[in-house]
Amino acid sequence: MCRSGRMQLSIMMLESPGVHRPGSESPNQPGSPARAYDRCVSSPTVIEEREFQVARVEAVGGPAGAAAAFDHLERAMSTLRGQKMYGVLYPGDPIRYFACLRLDGVHSDDLGLERATVPGGRYGRRVVRDWNAKVAELPDLFDELQADLVHAGCSIDQSRPLIEYYRREDVLTIMVPVTADDEYGQQAHP
Repeated sequence: MCRSGRMQLSIMMLESPGVHRPGSESPNQPGSPARAYDRCVSSPTVIEEREFQVARVEAVGGPAGAAAAFDHLERAMSTLRGQKMYGVLYPGDPIRYFACLRLDGVHSDDLGLERATVPGGRYGRRVVRDWNAKVAELPDLFDELQADLVHAGCSIDQSRPLIEYYRREDVLTIMVPVTADDEYGQQAHP
C-alpha cells in the first residue's frame, strides 16, 4: 500500500516507456512534455507498468552470473542499438536472475531464446547514473529504494520481480514492485 503522507511520490500511469502525464513539462526544457526518467533522480517515483514479453537468458549462480548472461544475450543479437535491455531478479531460494531483451512491435523475434512475461503492476523506481561504476553497489541501491518506499508508506510486493532497465549505456532505472492502493489507502483487489 502507498500513502503519500511521509514522502512525496509521483504516481504516473505509463502505458510504455516515454509516455508522460498530460500537462506536465520537462524540467530540462520548459514547455516540452516531461519524460518520466527526468523526474526520478533523488526520490522514488511510483509508476504503473504493463506486463511485457522478453527473450531471456538465465544467469548461472544468480546475479553473480549476470555479465555472462548478458554476453550470451548480446551475442544472439545483430545490434544493440535501439534494443530495450532488462535484468529481472526473482527473489527466493535460489535467487534467479535473467538478462532480458524486451519484445514488442519493433522487435518480436525471440532469437531462439526462452520467452517469458515480466508482470506488470505498480513499481517504485529510481535512476542510477553511471551504473557501470556502481555495479557492486546495486544490491545496496535496491535496498535503499525499498527502504524509501516503505518509509513513504508503500508495501513491497514479494510476488513480483525486481527489475533493472538499462535505458542507456550509462543510465539504469531500478524498479521494486509495490502493491496497488485504492483512494483510501487500502490494497486494491483485481
